[in-house]
Amino acid sequence: MDRNDIQVVVFDGRPADPRLREWMNTFPHRQYASHIAPKGYPDLVAMQRNRVCRWFLDRTKLDYLLLLDSDMIPIEATEPIKTAEAPIAGCCYIQNGGVIGHEEDGALSAGCLRISRTALEAIETPWFDWELTKDGCGVQACDCGHFCARAREAGYFPKTVGRIDHAMLMRVSINDDDTFRTSLLHEDSHGKK
Repeated sequence: MDRNDIQVVVFDGRPADPRLREWMNTFPHRQYASHIAPKGYPDLVAMQRNRVCRWFLDRTKLDYLLLLDSDMIPIEATEPIKTAEAPIAGCCYIQNGGVIGHEEDGALSAGCLRISRTALEAIETPWFDWELTKDGCGVQACDCGHFCARAREAGYFPKTVGRIDHAMLMRVSINDDDTFRTSLLHEDSHGKK
């Protein structure tokens, strides 16, 4: 496999990092897909991912689809996503909660996810969906967890093949002793969630 077999789609819900745009330009087949949903409407983001998968199957003849969120920053450890011999491969990264996405359940996050045409054709739709708890008051599986579960049901086992950096907003605070501390913006000033 080489980059000529891969359709890259970046979801540009916010401006794409310049390093991502530069990396993306190394692929001959690239596309931007505007998120139709603002942050906070994950079910519509899942719908947009499904639309891109359908577009890929119906409108291209390429073997692989590489989905990237606009806040991903490729690094040297991202390169295996281009050549890994796996029908479904992804790079791990730190989520907004400060943890590696899906580390506990073996799924892959959709922020950097490569899927073969063969796998997409075999996986039951919808490929991406948010599964709620029975009472509808909580999330049982996010859209990427749903995708990976469907993939396993179809006989495809997602494989982590590298790492990618994730641009996140940080707060830098000065301690009383003039040292610094950092935290994600959604955490309190002491780095606690």
